[in-house]
Amino acid sequence: MPAADLSLRSLAFLPWFLFGTAAAVSWYAFFSYFQRTLQGKLVRALFAANAYGPESARRLSELGLTKKRRYTVGLRGGALGRAVVCVDPDSNDPAYYLSSQSLDRTRAQFCVHASTILVPVLVTIFAFCLAVLAYLVLPQLIDFSA
Repeated sequence: MPAADLSLRSLAFLPWFLFGTAAAVSWYAFFSYFQRTLQGKLVRALFAANAYGPESARRLSELGLTKKRRYTVGLRGGALGRAVVCVDPDSNDPAYYLSSQSLDRTRAQFCVHASTILVPVLVTIFAFCLAVLAYLVLPQLIDFSA
C-alpha cells in the first residue's frame, strides 16, 4: 500500500477548509445573536404578559411589537416555532402564547443570557485569527513530519 502523499501541493484544499469553517462559525454566531435579540423579544414580551395558554394569548399590538414580520419570521419552525403558538394564523393580527411543554427551555434560551453584538464580532475575529494561524502553522507541521 503506498504511503499517503502529504506534500504541500496535496494541501490545496486547506485554505478553503479553514476559512470556510471560520465563515460558518461566524455565520452561526450572528444567527444566534439575531435569534436571541430580535426573535427573543417576542418571547420575552409573552413571558412578561404571562401568556401561557390560548385564553391568555396576546396580539403583537398588545405587546407593543409593531413590525409583525420581524418577530414572526421564525415561527415556522426551529426553537421559536416550538416555543410560541399562534391562535388564529389566518387573521391579520393573530394572537400568540407560549407553549407549556417547553417553558423552562424557552426561558433559558431566550431570556437568561443577555447578548450584545460584541459577542458575534469577537467570535468572528477569533475564528478568522485561528484560521490564519492554522493556515500558517499546519503546512510547516506536515512538512516537518514527512
